[in-house]
Amino acid sequence: MSNISQEPEQDVPINPTTPKKTIKPVIFISVVIIIWILLCMGSVAFLTIASLCKVMAEKAPIESVLDSFMKSMQVKDTDRAYTFFLCALKTADTLI
Repeated sequence: MSNISQEPEQDVPINPTTPKKTIKPVIFISVVIIIWILLCMGSVAFLTIASLCKVMAEKAPIESVLDSFMKSMQVKDTDRAYTFFLCALKTADTLI
């Protein structure tokens, strides 16, 4: 019989360590998603505020024309009342 020594080798680890799972990609993707959501919310808020400002700026001229129209209709001056809208129709572009 052969004489084989049963000594364990020193170079091979008995319990190899498993590589650690890193969470850096998960954190990076989460940060990117949060930034994207914040940018979308910011753009929606900006567009909403801009449209509200535009509506408020156009509200005053419309109210003054309607107020003049109503006053003319109360006095039964229909010719003057309808001239507010006839002037607007003459200057408006027609679709025909």
